[in-house]
Amino acid sequence: VRLESVLAAHAERYPCKTAIICDGVRVSYGALQRLIRETANGLFERGLRQGDRIVIYLPNGLELVQLLYAAYTLGAVAVPVTTRLTIREVSEFCRDCDAKMLAFHEDQEAGLGELLAERSDMMSVVVGGDSPGAASFGQLQRRGLGILPSVPYDHDECMINYTSGTTGRPKGVIVTHANILIQNGFIHGIEWRL
Repeated sequence: VRLESVLAAHAERYPCKTAIICDGVRVSYGALQRLIRETANGLFERGLRQGDRIVIYLPNGLELVQLLYAAYTLGAVAVPVTTRLTIREVSEFCRDCDAKMLAFHEDQEAGLGELLAERSDMMSVVVGGDSPGAASFGQLQRRGLGILPSVPYDHDECMINYTSGTTGRPKGVIVTHANILIQNGFIHGIEWRL
């Protein structure tokens, strides 16, 4: 089982129930699933494929959730990084994981110019505005649902989390769909006293 299939099952079972509340706006499971599919299709049309790394340098919000699950849907590997990092640290992570795409908020654009110029092979997507050379997040969603390739279950990588680097340089830790699902099951098992 993969993470995107869990969300898809909720969308099928509870399409009108609230999945997420962001900035006071309620988004149902059905609507969220559609947004994720549109985003995944937009990424696919721009050349992102299974195994590609997508660095997500965004504040918490709906776009962050959409990009995470769109990456999972494509079989790409999400690399979420906190907006508390410096541009230099984000640049190092992009190099280290060989990112194919960087998603960032328009507020971070000014400091990213050097990285974007250096990595002209890396696609960039800006959320909340426009940026020269970067696709706007809205453009990804205008692509429609389309037909996406199925991702084999043996491709289990879903995320790379970077350590804090307290004893040296931060290291990218690969997290699998199974890691997250098992951890979630364990937490619910404790909660339900199983």
